[in-house]
Amino acid sequence: MEQDGVLTHVTKVNQWECDHNGHWNVRFYSRAAQAASEAAAVLCGASNPGAASVTTRHLRYHRELFSGAPVRVRSGVLTGGPQAGALLHLIESHGRLSATALDRTPGPVPQVGAFPAGAATHALPRGLPPGDFVPLREGEAARDVILGPVPTEARDHTGDLSSDGMMNFVSIASHGLLNALGFTPEFVARTGISRMAVEMKTTRHVFCPESTILSARSVIAAVTGKSAVIRHDLYSATTGTVIASAAQCIVMVDLSTRKAVPMPEELARGFGTAMPAAVQ
Repeated sequence: MEQDGVLTHVTKVNQWECDHNGHWNVRFYSRAAQAASEAAAVLCGASNPGAASVTTRHLRYHRELFSGAPVRVRSGVLTGGPQAGALLHLIESHGRLSATALDRTPGPVPQVGAFPAGAATHALPRGLPPGDFVPLREGEAARDVILGPVPTEARDHTGDLSSDGMMNFVSIASHGLLNALGFTPEFVARTGISRMAVEMKTTRHVFCPESTILSARSVIAAVTGKSAVIRHDLYSATTGTVIASAAQCIVMVDLSTRKAVPMPEELARGFGTAMPAAVQ
C-alpha cells in the first residue's frame, strides 16, 4: 500500500458553499471526507456503501478555505498510534492541511493506502472524546424541536440519510439553539464576534427509514473561556429512535482579526442555562 495515502477526492470551494463567516462551511469539509470514504471502498473492490461507510467520523478544522480554493483529499489506514486501524483523510489546499477526518467503519477498513502514526498528529481528538457517541439521556436536552421529513436530496443511493443531509440537519439544530441563547445575527453585527467550528464528531446509529420525521435534541455540553461544545441527537419524532448523534466544538472569533477571543459575558450566561445540571 502507498505509505503516504492515496488521492481519493478532488473538488473546489464554491461561493454558495460559504457561510455567514465567508468561508467554506463545515458541512462541505464533511462532504469531501465522505466522498473520499466512499471512493476508498470502491477502489478496494467493494460496492459503494454510501453513508454506511462510516460509523463515527471525527473532524478537525485547521485552516479556513474561501471561494475558489482547490481541495484534494488523501486517504489511508493508520498503521500505528491510539487510532490505529482508522481511515484517515487529509483535506488539503495548495499543499497545506485544511482539515482532517478520522473514520471508524462498521466493517473491514478499506486498505486503500496507509499512513504512519505520525500522520495523525493533527487529527487526534482534542476537544471532543474519542469513540462512538451514546445518545443523550431523556430530559438532558435544553432544546427539542421537530426538523421535518427527510427530503429526497438528503438521502444517498441506498435510501439512507446521507452524510451531507445529516450535517445539514445538525447545522439547523445548532443554529436554532445558538439563536435561542442570544448568539443571533444581530449580536454578531453589533459585537463583531462570531463562532467557528474547530472540531466535530458524528456517530450514525441506525438506518433512517423513508417515512421518518426527524427531530433534534440539543444541549450545551461544555463551556470554557473561549469555546463551547454542543451535543445533538437526531431522532424519529414518532418512534423516538435515535438515528445519529453529533457534537461540535466551537470557538468565539473576532471577525476583524479572525482570532479566538473570550466568550462575552452575556453569551456565557445564556450558555450556562442550556447546560445539563450534571455538567454545570
